[in-house]
Amino acid sequence: KEEKMAVLLAVGAGIFGAAVGGYYYYWGDYVQDKKNPIFGVPLSDVEKDPSNELPRIVSIILPILNENASLTSEGIFRVNGSRQEITKLQEQVNKTPLTEIQWKSFDVYTVADILKYYLRNLPAPLFPQLQTICLDDSEERFVQEAKKGFNSLPKENQVLVKTLLKLLHEVSLHSAQNKMSDMNLGMVFGPVVVLERDTTPEKMVSKVPQAGGAVARCIELYEKIFEQK
Repeated sequence: KEEKMAVLLAVGAGIFGAAVGGYYYYWGDYVQDKKNPIFGVPLSDVEKDPSNELPRIVSIILPILNENASLTSEGIFRVNGSRQEITKLQEQVNKTPLTEIQWKSFDVYTVADILKYYLRNLPAPLFPQLQTICLDDSEERFVQEAKKGFNSLPKENQVLVKTLLKLLHEVSLHSAQNKMSDMNLGMVFGPVVVLERDTTPEKMVSKVPQAGGAVARCIELYEKIFEQK
């Protein structure tokens, strides 16, 4: 366990810039022209897919990212799409009905960036309880505490957290091809999933290892936390 945590911190140091850079990545200031805006809307208010209770944008993006070609794409979620393509897709999401967007005309890195952007712009973090969970706990104890924190979340958070971590678990299972282990994914998604939105880059330096480590363990232990009773 201690050895793995040392590796986690070493990996975190190596990709810390990517995590912080991804969190504060430049996005154009586009006015959302829709009557039902998507970015920056609380989960309780956003338009949802009635078939799975997920925000509709997430429900549309998930099948694309769950395709084998996406799961095995090297650097998925760590490598950014081109700024031009990201801006183009963001404009379409802001102004066009989601079902009318030609999602597959964009590469997987751009689609993944839009998912990260959506999550980052939620007014509150999805799973802030992970900020205080002890990374040194035994596996059994960590699973118990993660379940306890998860069960305290609002229902809409639970649905999205479980779905997101299931996707990231699937990505990690293809790490031999995509080079994205649970630790790498944790460092990318820790700030997005765990940290408060007013966290400054200076404060993030000290908070990312905890947030990233907790998300990494949730990805690794996904089935025990979310699938087992």
